[in-house]
Amino acid sequence: MSTYNCHVFGTLAYSQSISYHELQAVEQTLMVQMQDVLAQYGARHLDFWGYGDLLRLEFALDQFDAEILADCCSELAALLPDGVSARMLGIDKNLKQAAVFGLWPGVVRQEAVDLRELVGL
Repeated sequence: MSTYNCHVFGTLAYSQSISYHELQAVEQTLMVQMQDVLAQYGARHLDFWGYGDLLRLEFALDQFDAEILADCCSELAALLPDGVSARMLGIDKNLKQAAVFGLWPGVVRQEAVDLRELVGL
């Protein structure tokens, strides 16, 4: 993955109102839909894994671009059904910049961080 300069980590959390049976169906549908969206943004090395009532994901992009990540997260948020929320962290491989996103059905909140200013480097 040395040619990819952005790594993205995420978690999807499920509400207690979603039964275990429903959770499996929702999770399978979301993984397929998210793979399609992420492929459009050039995501590579996409990995999903379940952990209790969370679905974790990780992927790489060629470059860190907070605006492109925001667009991607907007598309992902549009896929989320009621009772599902997500957090995404995109980070520049050189640890210069990061962007954090909160996703709810149809809603995205974003915070960009210049890590060089944060730690004075």
